[in-house]
Amino acid sequence: MLTGIDQQFWSNRGEIQNSTAESASLISQESSLEQWKARGDELLRKHHYQQAKECYENAQRPHEEAIANAYILRELANQTVPSAKSSAFNGAAQAFLKCAREPSNGYIRMPLLKVAAECLEYACEAGEAAHTYVLAGCFDEAIKLQLECKDYTSALTTFLRYDGRFLPGTDMEYRRRLGQHFFVKRDFR
Repeated sequence: MLTGIDQQFWSNRGEIQNSTAESASLISQESSLEQWKARGDELLRKHHYQQAKECYENAQRPHEEAIANAYILRELANQTVPSAKSSAFNGAAQAFLKCAREPSNGYIRMPLLKVAAECLEYACEAGEAAHTYVLAGCFDEAIKLQLECKDYTSALTTFLRYDGRFLPGTDMEYRRRLGQHFFVKRDFR
């Protein structure tokens, strides 16, 4: 319990707030499911994933709760010791992929797939990451990863299938690198 002087000190610093009858009535009001969801959305946008998950749980929104949990797993993977990072990022990626498959998450499917691909890339799963980038519509990221990993056959397939969907000016660089590889190797399958 704080003494009067201590309470005054911490109140002046804004570290504690004294309740009034008006603020107490606001706190004690029950929130509706929509209010819990709106608060969860706000917290998710601010990257407060644990609190967002709790709000979605209170709002009885399991899909949004699963998305917040996937972000929590990604944050935990970032903090994991190097020897376990790959496995932790893979777990986060699988959580994002599961969320992306949910029919109710259709409007945010592509961003979820992109985050899943990033997690797979951190998990050193380059082939799976490139494939997931393609599913997310991130064709430049996919082909860059394929070229980095010297998976020229997959890079050529991506280049031919999604020609015209790359960032302006990058297609010539991809064409040059692929041409260089296949002509040097004389591999004209």
